[in-house]
Amino acid sequence: MTILVDYENVTNHNGLKGLEYVNDKDILIIFYSAACKSIRKGDVTLIEQSGCKWSTYKLQAPGKNALDFYISVQAGILAEQGERHIAIISNDKGFKAVVDFVNIKYKSDGMIIVKAPTIEAAISAMNDPDDNKRKALVDSKMALLNIEEEFAKYQEKERLCQKIKYAFDDTEYENLVDEIISFVSIHDKVQKKQMYADSMHVFGRDSGREIYNIIKEVV
Repeated sequence: MTILVDYENVTNHNGLKGLEYVNDKDILIIFYSAACKSIRKGDVTLIEQSGCKWSTYKLQAPGKNALDFYISVQAGILAEQGERHIAIISNDKGFKAVVDFVNIKYKSDGMIIVKAPTIEAAISAMNDPDDNKRKALVDSKMALLNIEEEFAKYQEKERLCQKIKYAFDDTEYENLVDEIISFVSIHDKVQKKQMYADSMHVFGRDSGREIYNIIKEVV
């Protein structure tokens, strides 16, 4: 996938969000101007770690929508060169015309072009059948959750942690309470028979049996 970033447009809107999903098969091109030429060090690190091919274009002569024309021309060049997956990262509604035109002209060739406010949103919208795993990962992390339900889960975990700490107070396993809490968390949906076996494996036969006997009274 080739990612064309309208940096001046998205720099204050976290447009580079999703750089952690970019890989060595991607091409990243950032279009910027003298008015917007700073980039976060963390973003540069992610770009370098991704292994993608990275390049930039700086606006030479300021003008209304000048960078938009740069990006539009580049999208056309890429389409003619055979690139079949193009993402324009921008909040500018004007790029819809570019997307519509390219889709009309090249759709029969299997080309996909999208406009999105962030890189992760572009990956989600791309629907590339050869990139299902990356899309699924992005979609999973972008999924919206119910605040009340998630906070209730957090409170329940906190209550359980306190119960475990209290149960192991003044026992010979008190210094292992953090490990025990982690163990219980990992085995949240595991049957007790499996938890019993794993407890002896993790903490030793005798200690594991004693720890499990305390745990089962709590959970």
